[in-house]
Amino acid sequence: MIQRRIEEYIECIYALGGGDKLVHTSDIAECMGIAPASVTEMLQKLSSENYISYERYKGAVLTKKGLKIAEELQHRHKALRDFLMALGLDGETSDKDACTIEHVVTSNTIELLVRFVEFLNRCDEKPFWLNLFHDYLRNGELKRCPPELQELCKKYRKGRV
Repeated sequence: MIQRRIEEYIECIYALGGGDKLVHTSDIAECMGIAPASVTEMLQKLSSENYISYERYKGAVLTKKGLKIAEELQHRHKALRDFLMALGLDGETSDKDACTIEHVVTSNTIELLVRFVEFLNRCDEKPFWLNLFHDYLRNGELKRCPPELQELCKKYRKGRV
């Protein structure tokens, strides 16, 4: 796994269009909220590790290696954001938290979350248990499933449905 700071730079460059055009150091500095001199130093490091192609005074563009990482980070971010929103978080909080979490969880965890969100999105109806969970979040009361659903769940667990 690469360092979180490197990932943040790659994400920033990608977000600024650095997948296919030169991104200026000043734009990266603004995106990262740091001084341009600090950006120049990191761009030299990213260039030496072949994540970007960097031209002093012109800017940086992602290499194939950097682009692959940027796309993976974008995939991770979307999966985490979608998962957090399915749990009931608002979009802004989900986006912010996904940005933090995406740098520390494993690829296996991300893929599991992706599959879970895909499962939820493919359901014809929102799963009843997710509605129960959202009700629980709102009022703190854990409602029991209706008896007919409890029976259906028992049958399903036994493989009879």
